[in-house]
Amino acid sequence: MIHKLVLDEIWDDEFALIAIHASVEDFKLAFFINQHLDFRLYKMPSDLDLIQNKKHTSYPIFKYEDTKQFVTYYLVGNTCEVTHNKLVASSGFFEDVQTEIVHLIPEMKKADYFLKVVTDEVEALQDKIISDLKNIPMVVTAYIVDYQNLKSKKNLNFD
Repeated sequence: MIHKLVLDEIWDDEFALIAIHASVEDFKLAFFINQHLDFRLYKMPSDLDLIQNKKHTSYPIFKYEDTKQFVTYYLVGNTCEVTHNKLVASSGFFEDVQTEIVHLIPEMKKADYFLKVVTDEVEALQDKIISDLKNIPMVVTAYIVDYQNLKSKKNLNFD
């Protein structure tokens, strides 16, 4: 008998996924989250790079490890602008430049950012975090996302 183990379905840690609606640059949001939630989010040395539908995408990602509370926070953008150069047949040159918006989580196109909270005590933290996020002036709303039902949940595996 052969057993098959699908690694895409394994999650070592519990986490909460919080969608954030805020039309502001990523570094500004990280700054205000640090201020209002007493975090220490820092920009990761490289963005979250993925290949989605044969397109190279790159999403800004910030991280904060709270070693006292054993919690890791990730703030990641949900949108990436991909530029395509279209070859114009008559001239043989790339003349038509088109841009397309690609989402980290396509099922959640209206969310601007996600805050992933990795901890064993998800339930205890998520309500306070959402409440604190909603007190940031440029945050329109924040809410819990049920990541188990997302088709693109593999895109959240950046621990």
